[in-house]
Amino acid sequence: MEWLLPGSVWSIDDTKAALLPQAQGMVHLLYDLGGRYNLRVLGAETMADGERIAQNREEAFEIFGAPLFPQA
Repeated sequence: MEWLLPGSVWSIDDTKAALLPQAQGMVHLLYDLGGRYNLRVLGAETMADGERIAQNREEAFEIFGAPLFPQA
């Protein structure tokens, strides 16, 4: 499936792989599947807890608006 409308679908993913230069271990990504760019990244030594992840999403909603739906 290919998303063509930027801002319509966000991928939300947690990983331990060092995919990005700012990653120091665990990473929580918000990725716009239509626009094909990272919206926000949380990188830390340990996995972000629910409060940090929720705050990250709220800040992204304020900046970019909410997607039509998130895809986990």
